[in-house]
Amino acid sequence: DAKLGHIPFIYPCTIGSVGFISVIYAAENIGLDLGVLSPIFHSLPLYSAGLGWTVIAVLVMVVCILTFRFLPARSEIQS
Repeated sequence: DAKLGHIPFIYPCTIGSVGFISVIYAAENIGLDLGVLSPIFHSLPLYSAGLGWTVIAVLVMVVCILTFRFLPARSEIQS
């Protein structure tokens, strides 16, 4: 049973991915053409409401939790 704070890469990965989404939102709001990225991000649930980042945050957290749970610890690899 791992708590989220014990997964060393969960916060940087989640914050990085949400930050990336925020840059996409900002770029679209100032009128930049993002080409193929725009339709991809517009297909995210809640994106039109400005909440597409929540889907990305949850997905990244799940991937981090699964990675932490199923990958062997470094001490086990070195043994």
